[in-house]
Amino acid sequence: MDFPLWVSVLISVLCLISSGLMAGLTLALMSLSVSELNLLATSSPSPQRAKAAKKILPLRRRGNLLLCSLLFANMAINSVMSIFMTTYLSGPVAVVASTFSLLIFSEILPQALFSRHALVVGSALSPLVYAVLLISLPICGPLAGLLTMVIGEEEEVREEYSKAELHALLELRGCLSAEEQAYVGGALDFCDRCVADIMTPMEDVYTLSDDRIVDAKTVAEIHASGYSRIPVRSSEHPAQIVGFLLARDLLMLDVGREEHHLTCGALLDVYQHELLKVSPDVRLDRLLTTFKSGRAHLAIVSRTPHAVPSVQGRRLSSSMGSVPVNLGSVDIGIVTLEDVFEELIQDEIVDESDIFIDVHKKKPVARSTNSRSASTLPALVPPVEARASTRLPTAAEVETIVETISRNVPAVATTLTAGVLRRVVEHTGLRIVPPFSYIVARGKCTRSLSIIVSGVAHAVDCEEDHEPLVGPVALSSDGLTSAQGWTPGHGVQCGNSP
Repeated sequence: MDFPLWVSVLISVLCLISSGLMAGLTLALMSLSVSELNLLATSSPSPQRAKAAKKILPLRRRGNLLLCSLLFANMAINSVMSIFMTTYLSGPVAVVASTFSLLIFSEILPQALFSRHALVVGSALSPLVYAVLLISLPICGPLAGLLTMVIGEEEEVREEYSKAELHALLELRGCLSAEEQAYVGGALDFCDRCVADIMTPMEDVYTLSDDRIVDAKTVAEIHASGYSRIPVRSSEHPAQIVGFLLARDLLMLDVGREEHHLTCGALLDVYQHELLKVSPDVRLDRLLTTFKSGRAHLAIVSRTPHAVPSVQGRRLSSSMGSVPVNLGSVDIGIVTLEDVFEELIQDEIVDESDIFIDVHKKKPVARSTNSRSASTLPALVPPVEARASTRLPTAAEVETIVETISRNVPAVATTLTAGVLRRVVEHTGLRIVPPFSYIVARGKCTRSLSIIVSGVAHAVDCEEDHEPLVGPVALSSDGLTSAQGWTPGHGVQCGNSP
């Protein structure tokens, strides 16, 4: 059947455009995996992209039928175009013209364009694709079924990336800021790091000996160090850490008193903070789980944390559970919760008391020159005055004092357990007050609790008469545990005998 020239040319052009659409749609739709479309449909921040993915997803789930239909349509259109081109071009010229026109306008240009905008184009032309599927179903349906029998239906493939590939993918996509990328990168590498990678070596750790007296000088030294947790080493085995003190443990100590004889070891026995010992090869995710449980926020890194006879009866906790102090192990450093967080966020956390930004690199923190130095603390501690002689209480006196506090000072009795209260009393000196000496001064704010264990005292500097105070009796107020303390309304003076 002969067609006019203009009809043949018009049909050839329409076939060329249709062939380009089929080739472009084949590449665009088949390049979108089912898993990628599911991800876009459920979690894309763009509503337009999510809507487009939902339109394409039903088509893409019929992958074999979609592929057969588009390829069949493309081949049929190309054949029709070749037939019509031979009506107005000679044989060799028609072959060359159809080949180059199909290559350029039906393959190269459509595929280059559609591959870059696959989601948008596929969504916009989805009605056309449904029409092609419907028209070609009688032929392509059996072909798709045969293809499914031979190679199976396309399954939703979950792409798996290694951590290194995820790092590279984040850098290539550029969808995160540098800070966000550091956070994600730190999280990806977190489980691959171990304690040895982030610990502070023991030579860089501020420690105290367990026989060190906690006096004003010691408190000033702790304040100057800027640390909230102070590891305590054994005086008999200096390579062993036997516990740690919190800086807040020292708040209630009257370090200006001459009779104060508490050592770091005695405070360890009073507070009994759980001490964790971990191996250098413990993974950070496991250590973080332990820290999150609230058992401790500091751990000692030890090469061989296994149980052998204990030092001074103190029991520690290792990565294997609670074990005695190991004389055969070597404590090589410490690791804190802050170290773990720094590794997680890939940045240094610097607080107001830090001396170095990074203790390993010894890079100091820039501080304002007008800030108060910790060296001024000793000047704030009152000097030790000449006082009456002191001694530690006997067992009977300890029982008397504990009973008096439990009965008359509920603010303290409800704050400390009976065991802790008893240990505090055992290490607190008793003052033998000379006759007519003041025990409590009127109008002088204090946070101290005074107990008259034995003897007689009198209320002085008051308008009303009071009965003599006969020990044991507690001198305190409801404001004892408040931040402001309490101010006595009258003084208390020792009688004419100690």
